[in-house]
Amino acid sequence: MRPDRLRQQWTALLQRELKRVFWSRVAGWTILNRLDSGKSAVVFQASRDSESAAIKIFDPEMVERYGKNVQLGRIERELRLKGKHHPNLIKILDGGECKSTGYLFVAMELIDAPNLASVLSSVPQIESGV
Repeated sequence: MRPDRLRQQWTALLQRELKRVFWSRVAGWTILNRLDSGKSAVVFQASRDSESAAIKIFDPEMVERYGKNVQLGRIERELRLKGKHHPNLIKILDGGECKSTGYLFVAMELIDAPNLASVLSSVPQIESGV
């Protein structure tokens, strides 16, 4: 499938899912608003108790296409960073499969920063000489 067609399908799915997701709960996180989206997930602002987070919810169609176990493996790798601290590392809070919605997700620290894809072109490239 052509990338532009896949993007159109993802956008249509996103619009349908947004109507269902807003103010719903995913694994105890209340979805507040959409922050951004990419090829395989939508990132929402969410809260649980007194904690705010950015919660990445993976596209159910992509999960189905590539396999739930593959995506859960990716989430498990991200969860290995839970409790790790480094200035260049976002804090991972939670993740897995929501029992009530079936969504696969990763919840992370909410920071006030642009999406990496939007600023990547302005980062100077280093010649490796390899």
